[in-house]
Amino acid sequence: MISSIMLSAMLQHSSAPRSEEIWQSLLISCMSVSALSSLKNFSMVKLAALREIRAAMPLAMNLNTYRIHYSIMIADQIFCPSCGSDTGHALIKSGQENLVRCEECGTVHSVQAERERLVSLKVIVSSDRQSQPYFISIPARELLRVGEELLVDDPAKEVVMTQITSLETDRRVESAPAASVKTVWARATDQVPVKISVYRHGQTRPFKISVPGDELFSVGEARKVQGSRFEIVKIKLRAEGFADAAPAKDIQRIWGREI
Repeated sequence: MISSIMLSAMLQHSSAPRSEEIWQSLLISCMSVSALSSLKNFSMVKLAALREIRAAMPLAMNLNTYRIHYSIMIADQIFCPSCGSDTGHALIKSGQENLVRCEECGTVHSVQAERERLVSLKVIVSSDRQSQPYFISIPARELLRVGEELLVDDPAKEVVMTQITSLETDRRVESAPAASVKTVWARATDQVPVKISVYRHGQTRPFKISVPGDELFSVGEARKVQGSRFEIVKIKLRAEGFADAAPAKDIQRIWGREI
C-alpha cells in the first residue's frame, strides 16, 4: 500500500500524464482496505494527502466520485469460483466489472460492480464561532451517528474533517441512514480552538489557542502560551468527565499552573 509520504512524493515528482484511472489507483491505494475501516476514520496525515490530490484534480473529480470504489473494497465477502465459497477479496481494478483477487487461493476473476445510490446531504459545519453550509454526496445507506467523524468534501470548498454533533430527520436523532437525514450538524476537528486557564498566586488568566484536532495534551506536560510557561494540571473533556490525556478535538478546557 502506498503511504501518504510516498504519495506526496509521487505527486511532486511525477511528470507523466495523470489519467482518471491513475487517480483512482492513487486514491484507492491511499485508503485502508480493512473491513473495519471507514472514510470517517482518516488520520490528519491522510486527509492532507487527499487535499493535495484534490488540489491537482479537475473540480468535478472530487473525493465523493470514489466512494463507490472504496465501498467495493470493504464490501462483504465475494464468491470465489475456485474455492466454491465466499472469501475475502482484494480489488485489483475497478470498472463496470471489477477485477478482484481471492485472498485464500489467489485466483483473479471479475465481479459485477454494484453502483450504490448516492444522496445529496447538507452539512452545517461550525468552526469556533462561525458556521458554514456544505453539500456532499454519500451512499444513501451509510449510517451516520452523533459523535462519529465525517469527512466533508464539498467540491466548491476545502475538504474538512468534522465530528457529527446532531442529526436532523423529521426530528433530532442519534443515528440514521443518510437517505433519512435532512441536515447534519457538525464541528470542524482538523483545526480546533482550545481554552486554557493558567493560574498563579490566586489569579487566573484565560487564553485561547488554535491547534490541530489530533494534537495531544497531557496532565503534567509543560506548555507555553503567549509568553507564559505552565504545567497542565487538569483536562476537562467535551464529553462528561476529565482525562489525563486527550486530543485537542475532545477537550473542553485545560487548567494549568504557571511555572
